[in-house]
Amino acid sequence: MCIFNESVEAVQKTKIFATPIAKLDHNQNLVSRHQLTVYSNKVDNVPQYDSKTSWTGANNRNFSVDFDVFQGFKIPKKSTNAMILPFPLPTGAANILDGFENPENCTVNGNADIIKLVNLKNFETKHGKFFKVLENEFPKNLSFSFNGDNREKTNGSRSAPVLEVVEIGGYRCSVARSIHYFPYIDKNVFQINPQLYHNLNECYGNNYGFLICSFDVSKRVDTDAVDAHPIAYIHSFVNNSLFIPCRHEHGGSKKDQEKTENFDHVIYSTNCEIDKKRRLVYSWYAEDVPTTPTKLFGKVGIETLWDALNVNKDSTGAYSLVNFAQLNKIEIKGSFTNDDILLPLTK
Repeated sequence: MCIFNESVEAVQKTKIFATPIAKLDHNQNLVSRHQLTVYSNKVDNVPQYDSKTSWTGANNRNFSVDFDVFQGFKIPKKSTNAMILPFPLPTGAANILDGFENPENCTVNGNADIIKLVNLKNFETKHGKFFKVLENEFPKNLSFSFNGDNREKTNGSRSAPVLEVVEIGGYRCSVARSIHYFPYIDKNVFQINPQLYHNLNECYGNNYGFLICSFDVSKRVDTDAVDAHPIAYIHSFVNNSLFIPCRHEHGGSKKDQEKTENFDHVIYSTNCEIDKKRRLVYSWYAEDVPTTPTKLFGKVGIETLWDALNVNKDSTGAYSLVNFAQLNKIEIKGSFTNDDILLPLTK
């Protein structure tokens, strides 16, 4: 249901919310348009690592992994796995590739031009689980069935930068400005699977950044649990469409390159086109309900979201929800094309 550095036993109840948001200046004039993505899932973790202990990245930079043995499987001594969420980069952002020359781009704030992380803990404390708020808009009496460029450098005492790690939901998160920043992942947090690195490079190239969400393999992750909250982040559109991360990769195995995978997704969205007839081909069900931001979240809820969107805001303006007249819902269960989904924005 999503991209994981290593194998997991099961991923269930994936929920995604995508909506346009606007950045407005002090006079309420439009500065820029972006996408807000909120992501929730449940992960049952079983670490299964292959025996490969070293690999070569871009420009022949070598990487090594230290392994222990757990229930017959080789796993890193730091027993972590990671979920990786790609997001489209704005025009020109991919030109800044070298973390060694630009160490500030290994920090979360140093990547504020391509992604902004949003903490929804306060919203859920005050207003309840985020996706429960969305689901409450839909009728409860319906039941559906489904068919089934890195550089190795040494320059005096300079050391390689490390991607900053921050806590979001049930995850520890870092931002990789592009695939070329993967060598700077903090190895004390987790170590990237070599095959997955090559698969991501092939699928996304230089046009996407990555939100890397690591977690302890000994614990179940459930961002819908009472003591956790979803991952939320702001980023650019792609081809004037909402980008929904759905590609399925668990450890970068050859099986992950198959054309279809088994999905268990609910996707909520606004201000975009959804094709209800697509159900006949892709085993999904789409519906929508009339609503507005105020009706959906309430006046106080919108104020709480505004506060979350604008923590550490800059002087160029503040993020605000774009008005909408309906909330869309797509349920995808069963066999589905193994790829991300683009939902075209309405004019």
